[in-house]
Amino acid sequence: MSPQRPVLLGSFLLAVSLAGSSASSCNSSRGGSDAGGGSGGAGGGTGGAGGGAGVAATGGGAGGAAGIGGTAGATACTVTFAAGVDYLTGWYALSVAVGDFNDDGKDDLAVANQDVNTVSILLTGGTGIFVPKVDYSMERPFSVAAADFDGDGKPDLAVAGTTISVLINSGTGTFAPKGDYPGAGSLAVGDFNSDGKPDLVVAGTMISVLINSGMGTFAPKVGYPTGSSSVAVGDFNGDGKVDIAVRGGTTDTVSVLINDGTGTFAATADYPAGLGAGAVAAGDFNGDGAADLAVANTGSGVPALADSTVSVLLNSGTGTFAPKVDYPTSLFPSAVAAGDVNGDGKTDIAVASPRSGAVSVFLNSGTGTFAPKVDFPTAPVAIAVGDFNGDGKTDIAVAGASAGTASVLINSSPGCAMH
Repeated sequence: MSPQRPVLLGSFLLAVSLAGSSASSCNSSRGGSDAGGGSGGAGGGTGGAGGGAGVAATGGGAGGAAGIGGTAGATACTVTFAAGVDYLTGWYALSVAVGDFNDDGKDDLAVANQDVNTVSILLTGGTGIFVPKVDYSMERPFSVAAADFDGDGKPDLAVAGTTISVLINSGTGTFAPKGDYPGAGSLAVGDFNSDGKPDLVVAGTMISVLINSGMGTFAPKVGYPTGSSSVAVGDFNGDGKVDIAVRGGTTDTVSVLINDGTGTFAATADYPAGLGAGAVAAGDFNGDGAADLAVANTGSGVPALADSTVSVLLNSGTGTFAPKVDYPTSLFPSAVAAGDVNGDGKTDIAVASPRSGAVSVFLNSGTGTFAPKVDFPTAPVAIAVGDFNGDGKTDIAVAGASAGTASVLINSSPGCAMH
C-alpha cells in the first residue's frame, strides 16, 4: 500500500524554488529580473494542479540563506525566498503533497518515491524546519494527494502507484492503510457529486473518477476515454460544480470535462496549448471569479531553440476558453502551480523545470497577464506550496527525482503595499 494537496482556486496548487535575483519595490517598471543559476510535477503535473512531481534543490543549511527575489509590475510586488533546505526522502521522488498531518497548524509534506517503493512523511517542527522522514511502503508510487477522505477533519492520503491506495491519518501524522483500488496515473481531488466529500480523479491511459462513500472508501471507478498524464480541477462554467481539465492525450491541447453535478462528465472540449503540452494547473488569473488554466509546454525538446513556454488560457466564465497566451519558461518544464506568492491578492504561476534546475515564477498583473519569469535555482520535478512556518506566506516545496530529496524554500517576501 502506500499525496500535492489539490491545488485550490486562488491558492498555490503545486510549489517553487529559489536562488539569487534582484528585488525591487511595488511601482518598479514591469519586467522582472531573472535569477541567476539553477539547475525542477503532477503534479503535477498534477504537476499541476493535479498530479505532478516534486522538487529537489541543492544547498541551504537549516533556516536557509539570505533571501533572493524578483520583481514585477506596478501592482505585483517583490517575491523573495530563503535558500532551499533539502530533506532526504527516497530515490526518484516524483510527487509532493501538502497537508497539516499532525494538526499543529503548520503544513507538512508527503513525497512519493517511486524507485524505493515508499511514501515519505515529513512533519514540520513549526519553524519551517522538518523532522526526519517516516516511510510507508507503497508499490511504485507516482503521484500523491492529500484530503480528508473519511470526514474526521484530518488530511488523509491517496497514492497512485500500481494501484490507487488510500491511507487514513490517525491525527498525529501517522497513517494506516484503508484500501486499494485499480488504476494508475496522476491524482487530483474534488467534490464531484456535491455531497461535501472529496472524490478522486486519476489521469492515466484514461480519466478515472472514484466517488467517495464518506468513510474513506470509494466506489468503483468510472472511466472517460481521454488519456493524460496531468490533471487539474476547478469550476470552469460557474455552476458551482467541480469540473476537470487534463492534458489532451497525445495532442498539444488541454481538454475540459464539464460536470453535470452528479459526478458524471460531458465529452471533452479541447483547446490548443503550446508545443509539448504537459502539466496543467487551474487558478483565477484575471480576478473574475472563474477558474482559468495554465499549461506547461516542453517545446520541441531542442535546447538551442529555447521554445519552452507556459500557456495561459483565460475562461469566458461559461466553461469556454480564449486562445492561449504563451510566456517563455526555463527549459523543459515538468510541473506548474498557481498561487499568490507575493501577497498582493493575485494568483501567480510557478513552473518547475528540472533540466534547467530552476523554478520560474511569473507574477500576475491582476488582469491575467504576467511579468517575465524570475528563476530560482533548484532541481524540481514536482511542485507544491503551503505555509510551512506559520507566518501566513506561501512557501514552496519541490520533489527532486534523482536527488531523492524534498527541498523547502521559505517565503521571505516583505509583502505588497499597493500604491
